[in-house]
Amino acid sequence: MLITIDFETFYSTEHSLTRMSTSAYIRSPEFETLMCAVKINDEPTAVHIGHNDIAEALAEIDWSEAEVLCHNAMFDGFILAQVFGFCPAKYRDTLSMVRAQFPYWTHHNLDTCGANLDLGRKMSGVLSKLKGLHLADIPLEQLLQAANYCKRDAELCHDIYKKLEPGFPDSELELIHMTIRLFCQPKLEVDVKRASDLLRSEILAKDEAVAQAGTNRSVLMSNPEFAKELVKLGVTPPRKISPTTDLETWAFAKSDSEFQKLFDHEDPRVRSLCKARIKVKSTINETRAARFIAEGAHNTLPVGLRYYAAHTGRWGGANKLNLQNLQRGGELRKSIKAPPGYVLVVADLTQIECRMNAWLANEQALLSTFRNGQDVYSEFATKFYGTAISKSTHPLERFVGKTCVLGLGYQMGAPKLQFSLQNARPSVELSLDVCEGLVRTYRSVYPAIRDQWRAMDGIIARMAMGATGTYGPLEYGRWHIRLPNGMALQYWKLTADYENDWLTQSSYSLGREHKIGLYGGKLTENVVQALARIVMSDAMLRIDRELPVVMHVHDEIAVLAPESQAQETLDFMIAEMTKAPSWCPTIPLAAEGGYDQIYSK
Repeated sequence: MLITIDFETFYSTEHSLTRMSTSAYIRSPEFETLMCAVKINDEPTAVHIGHNDIAEALAEIDWSEAEVLCHNAMFDGFILAQVFGFCPAKYRDTLSMVRAQFPYWTHHNLDTCGANLDLGRKMSGVLSKLKGLHLADIPLEQLLQAANYCKRDAELCHDIYKKLEPGFPDSELELIHMTIRLFCQPKLEVDVKRASDLLRSEILAKDEAVAQAGTNRSVLMSNPEFAKELVKLGVTPPRKISPTTDLETWAFAKSDSEFQKLFDHEDPRVRSLCKARIKVKSTINETRAARFIAEGAHNTLPVGLRYYAAHTGRWGGANKLNLQNLQRGGELRKSIKAPPGYVLVVADLTQIECRMNAWLANEQALLSTFRNGQDVYSEFATKFYGTAISKSTHPLERFVGKTCVLGLGYQMGAPKLQFSLQNARPSVELSLDVCEGLVRTYRSVYPAIRDQWRAMDGIIARMAMGATGTYGPLEYGRWHIRLPNGMALQYWKLTADYENDWLTQSSYSLGREHKIGLYGGKLTENVVQALARIVMSDAMLRIDRELPVVMHVHDEIAVLAPESQAQETLDFMIAEMTKAPSWCPTIPLAAEGGYDQIYSK
């Protein structure tokens, strides 16, 4: 049974989704459900007004058999579960579907989707009239207009789904359901004390850094004022060319190499000033800690993930709280905990992209290293340095080897390698000549990967011309590459220019006026990431059928298990994650993991 729903809710200047996360907006005391459109299968749409009438209508539905459909199911599904207490058997979300199928659209809102799919548009000029009005304050005429608006939204969402669903892979529909479920039916909790301690320590650290610098926050926050302070200390403020405006600007970002040098300046006043600048400008830990604390007040942490955030299929952060890039071992990560009696069991695929790249290119030297269980980073470093390298005896050289193995497979050149090593943790300073030697060594040790870049150049040219063909498990055609799960990498309006049988320039569009360069190494990266994502997501679906997944980050999957079943659960997860797919049966997969009451991995 397909149930299409659309909620309209109170909003104002302060209480809005532009200012608040979805969960904070809905969990706020200011929240009020004004109305809800409900369409059961293909039956006429009904609109119910006010919380009580909505609750009565929703209670008549057998949600254990229902698939709930929304456009942005994180919003409507969260209201359904957290406000009204109903959890459907499946979540369906047209917003997720259009993001995956039409990544080049400038917008994916309901109005744009309806127009682009020739299904009509939303009603205009209605919702803005409700701003700041609670249900009791809305005039009858506006209420009737809003009801028609709500009804139209539900019907448009239903029509979009009916048009897209027949060609959408079942496995991806299941992943959308899982993504929405993680948010709407959260299982993880927050260690509020730990998050509060982090928030206090961040505030104190900033105050201390400002005091040591002998200045104030307003000076540190202003580029011109900060530059004046550097000049007073005899330092010429570093400049750079902005990549977005092509104009000269201040080079005060943490990643700017000239600015980084000031942290080792001979004058301790310069060092303190720069340290304070970075500390004050970085608010991410404070903001996140505050949001963790707010969510913890409601006992659960909604896991907000954006399905198909990248055109390779990778997830991204959502709900104004990006759980995809929490620092490993950091206090915020450790603030996520299992409910009492359970542990968080976490496993991740080891070096999946590197393994997939080697398999796709049929690079036997690298595949053999993986199959034999050898340390691939040490092996490469040993070849370059000419002496036996291991993690215990030469950790820095091994780290260089790791950076090369993970980065050079996508045609990275020496300047970018040098920059990557400089900005890594730990930072490694190598000359450009040494980096060029590392690049040459990689390409000579793994020639099949090097040859694959040229093969991808050819695929770019053929896609641009509209030709079709195959490469391993891939099928390519005009502006797209079909993946083994039925989804596609899309390169809208792809162009390719050749000179003397060599690709000189290629680009495709992503949204209006946004051109993205493409070359063999970049296409290799896209393809490898997309295939690695399929390996991970297929394993996640298999695991979820036995033990509901409660969170996932990149190639890492987390479930809850009773403490007594922790090791058994981990063994099961690793077994599932190392099953090679039918379309790449010879890839040597590996996984590792652990378990704890907190998210400590």
